[in-house]
Amino acid sequence: AYLRMGSGAQARKAFEAAVRAEPKDGTHRIGAGRAALEQRDYKGAVKELHLASSMVVGRPDADKATVAKLKAALARAYLGLGRSEAGKAEKEATTALQTDESTPEGHLAMAQVLEERDPVQARVHLEKAVSLDPGFPPYRLALASHVIKTDPTRATTELNEYLRLAPKGSDAPQAKRLLADLKKKSR
Repeated sequence: AYLRMGSGAQARKAFEAAVRAEPKDGTHRIGAGRAALEQRDYKGAVKELHLASSMVVGRPDADKATVAKLKAALARAYLGLGRSEAGKAEKEATTALQTDESTPEGHLAMAQVLEERDPVQARVHLEKAVSLDPGFPPYRLALASHVIKTDPTRATTELNEYLRLAPKGSDAPQAKRLLADLKKKSR
C-alpha cells in the first residue's frame, strides 16, 4: 500500500520488517527491492532483488506475475546504476515482458530502456503501463515526464492525476514543479 501511495520510505521499513520476520520469503525481498528502487537506492535494490531471484525464479510454483515484477524492478535498478548496466537492464525488461506481457512494471522498465533510443516505442510502453494499472502514481509521472515537451496537454493530465492519487507522495514536489513550469509556458 505504501508503494502505491508513493511512500518509498514507509514501504521499505515495512518490507524490511517482513524480511526480518520471514527471511526466506522471496516476495518480501521483492517488495524490499522495489521500495529501495523507489528511494533511488539502486545498489540496495539490486542486492534485494538478486536475493529474491534466487528464492523465486525457476521454482515450479513461481507465479508468472511475481517473476515479471521482479525482473522489471531489476531492470529499473540496473538502469539507475548507469549506462554501463544498460545491457543487463534491457535483458531483464525483455524477460519481464516475455514472462508476463500484462505486467505494467515490465512496460515501465522497457520504456525506460528505450527512452533515448526509441522514444516512440517508449511512449507506447508507458501508455500500456498506465492502461494496465491507472491507479499507480509512478506510471502517471513517468508518462508525464516522457511527453512533457511533445504533448504538454497529456503531461498536464498525467501530472494532475499523479497528484490526485498521491498528493503526499515522494515525487509530489517534482510533479507540482513540472505542472508549474507547464503553466508558465502556456501563458
